[in-house]
Amino acid sequence: MQRKSIGAKGVVFTLCVALFLGLGGCERLRNYTDQEHVQRAKDFQAKGDVKAAGIELKNALNKNPKNAEARWLLGEIYLELSQGAPAEKEFKRAQELGTSEEALRVPLGRAYLLQGKQQQVLDEIQPTPQMSARGRAQILKLRGDALLGLRRGKEACTFYTQANQADTDYIDAYWGLSLCVSALEKDEVRARALLDHALKLDPKNADSWAKIAEWEQTQPNLKNAEAAYSEAIKLKPHHRGALFNRTLIYLATNRLAEADKDVAALRRHAPLSAETLFLEGTLHYYKKDYAKAQNALGKLEKFIPNYPPAILLNAMVAYATRSYGAAEQYIGRYLAARPGDEKAVRIKARIYLQTARPTLALSTLTPLFKEREADQDLYALMGQAHMQLRDYVKATEYLERAATMNPKNVSAQSALARGYLAAGQGERGIAALQMASELDPSKGEADILLAMHYLSTKQYDKALNALAALERKEPQNPVTHNLKGNAYYAKGDLAQARKHWEKALDVSPAYLPAATNLARLDISDKKIDSAKKRYLVVLEKDRNNVTAMLALADIAVYEKQMSEYLKWLERAANADRNAIGPRARLVGYHLSNKKPQQALAIAHEAAANNPGDPQALDLLGRTQFEAGQYENALVSYKQLVEKSPDSLAARIGLAGVQMVLRRHDEARANLNYALKASPNNLGVLQSMAALLIEQGKLEEAAGFARQAQQAHPKVAAGFVLEGDVRGLQKRWTEAMQSYERAFALEASAQVISRLHEVQVRGGQVAQADARLLQWLKDHATDVTARAYLAESYFRRGMKAQAIEQYETLLQQSPNQVVAMNNLAGIYLEMKDPRALKHAEKAYSLVPDNAAIMDTYGWVLVNQGQGSRGLDLLNKAKTSAPGVPTIHYHYAVALDKAGQSTKAKQELQTLLSNKKPFPERKDAERLLSSLAAS
Repeated sequence: MQRKSIGAKGVVFTLCVALFLGLGGCERLRNYTDQEHVQRAKDFQAKGDVKAAGIELKNALNKNPKNAEARWLLGEIYLELSQGAPAEKEFKRAQELGTSEEALRVPLGRAYLLQGKQQQVLDEIQPTPQMSARGRAQILKLRGDALLGLRRGKEACTFYTQANQADTDYIDAYWGLSLCVSALEKDEVRARALLDHALKLDPKNADSWAKIAEWEQTQPNLKNAEAAYSEAIKLKPHHRGALFNRTLIYLATNRLAEADKDVAALRRHAPLSAETLFLEGTLHYYKKDYAKAQNALGKLEKFIPNYPPAILLNAMVAYATRSYGAAEQYIGRYLAARPGDEKAVRIKARIYLQTARPTLALSTLTPLFKEREADQDLYALMGQAHMQLRDYVKATEYLERAATMNPKNVSAQSALARGYLAAGQGERGIAALQMASELDPSKGEADILLAMHYLSTKQYDKALNALAALERKEPQNPVTHNLKGNAYYAKGDLAQARKHWEKALDVSPAYLPAATNLARLDISDKKIDSAKKRYLVVLEKDRNNVTAMLALADIAVYEKQMSEYLKWLERAANADRNAIGPRARLVGYHLSNKKPQQALAIAHEAAANNPGDPQALDLLGRTQFEAGQYENALVSYKQLVEKSPDSLAARIGLAGVQMVLRRHDEARANLNYALKASPNNLGVLQSMAALLIEQGKLEEAAGFARQAQQAHPKVAAGFVLEGDVRGLQKRWTEAMQSYERAFALEASAQVISRLHEVQVRGGQVAQADARLLQWLKDHATDVTARAYLAESYFRRGMKAQAIEQYETLLQQSPNQVVAMNNLAGIYLEMKDPRALKHAEKAYSLVPDNAAIMDTYGWVLVNQGQGSRGLDLLNKAKTSAPGVPTIHYHYAVALDKAGQSTKAKQELQTLLSNKKPFPERKDAERLLSSLAAS
């Protein structure tokens, strides 16, 4: 059948049908004038469609940028969207185009207020004699609002009164007066009467209903407030203030579905308004969708950078995602704007507790505690702070008080139980957990704590009984099944353990603890692919799960696939810009591969992404220290101590840097502070001993070693420390005795290597070598002990034995750069051509290390490749200007290259320093021969 042409009109009709469900149907094909666009904007605005109205006004201005009415109306649209800056811009442009200053005075003042420019309102927006009564009332009310924003309440109330006197029918003035009567006179009856009078003047005024709702909210009477907001919304379906506050009520009463509907209404009406974006962020926060919450708040910050409620919500989101550094920054900004805000103060204290700063938490809570002594939450927080300070008597006192205030509060009973258990009061802790379990018939928080206590105390059958109660309450909780698996595993029943861990994954396929437990079983059974698959399943369900990625990185290490290890670490870091864990591992990887600049870049990134976070500062400080940037490390550790004054690790880290910089008094002051807080802390005792050794105060150092032994008699560290001191004193027999006691507690490569060293120095060479060789026979893969023995042989001139150990080491661990470099040096001394192969490979693996450049360059010079060797030695000398051996090698290379004058100058500079170095006599002979020639 022949197709009939539809013609030009048919084409237009078809397009209209296609566009009908889009933006305006056939109307879009018309070419409106700017005035027609303005009229259409007014029509849309009357219907409450602010978005469409804004589009029409922008179309009008595209046609005619000088349309003053369009500018004015667009400014009003921005006001309705709470966007003060663009509103101000449009009003001022309208004024330039001829709109009277008097007509724009009120809307311009409102634009200023939205931006927090209260003083500008007071300076610029003033009534004039020729104004109407209504205009004068509007200006006076606006000035009152500005004064209220500046916290000058009494002056604000004077202006509200004057506004009411200027026009007794001006409804807005009654709203301001109601606030004044409520705040200053504390007369809530009269405050409500003023709002009722405003409503009487216009029963259909949606804003008056919203003000009544706000008053009800302060009483608090949420039910009446919700009803009044609903009335406002009935009268004005897109009343943003009413929708905003009603949504907050829904959120506060956990009615998320209803909150969703109000937010959707706001989104349709004004998708980019401050209220909409803030509520979207809040709703996502309540839904625990923190990424979406951050996205909404990020958009809001572009419009209103310093909106206090958004800053507080950002702090809450950061706290929920454990980004405590960011949370602290936000809460600091919020409290600067609203000092003393109770909710913010509590959050600040919680941040301090989460980052192990109990002293700061207490100083933050104490002023609030004095005002709110009957506050259960404050007692619980004070109890947690004292728990961290290990003051268990005070901790349990506060936690008991919190639990007594509301004996049926499960969280309070659980916190009290933790306090009892930490204080060693096991029976009371168990009793408190059992009470919490009985109070919690549907949820199992207390049962989980009880089961975990029994697991930690190896009472596995009791743990299984507690978990049976939990399973009756929450049969679909993967935690229950995972803990059951843990209990059976501890009892040695691997089949039952596997069964329950598998059940946990049946309930929740992405439940990582169970997947991890099963993966460990798989690895022990040499089923590596099965272990990998478990983590990959988790990533299918949760593609940004950093913990799963780190587990896959660990498996890559197990398989010795370092490129795969690096890939997973980088993917984990990219998955979460705030995650410090993967970045800390990346730093370690690059430092171990002699790439300090890459390590520093990552550490700086972690600190930038987590401003002020103690973990990030610690990582940066450690990295700077390892990279030799001691002054920078000092700055980082000082910031860390400022952030976490109670952190022993921070004090030890700062003291370590100060020791390197020879600021011994400052280091000792920090360690004394740490000792006062924790007199028997092993790390502090070790650091104090190290400081005293550095100062040559060996007997005092030995005293701290003995204190470590007494405080930790089953730990090797104190005995190792005393062995180190006695070795420095050349008291070889006492050093051996100390290391023997350490070895009995901890048979490790580090201890046996130290013991070997003092035995050799004490004349027991044969016994020392025999014992260490037996150790290596029993621990064939111990690369640390083998590397030590190889170096010991080399230092003692036993080159054949050193070569044997280094060759074995490289068979076991082919990329051991230090072993390669040392072996190349031995082969060079023996004039063995294999020196080049090892030096070249070491350089290919770590090309930026001065020692490796020196070895490779020196081998090249000695094997007739002087030009290449000279370049490498020059680079090595530049990289490590303080190493005399490198300077000597460089001078020899210059001489062999025919550059005897430069060689002579190099040697003269080298020998002008009287410090000894192994090649000094060779250098003197060479200089003498060059001078004679």
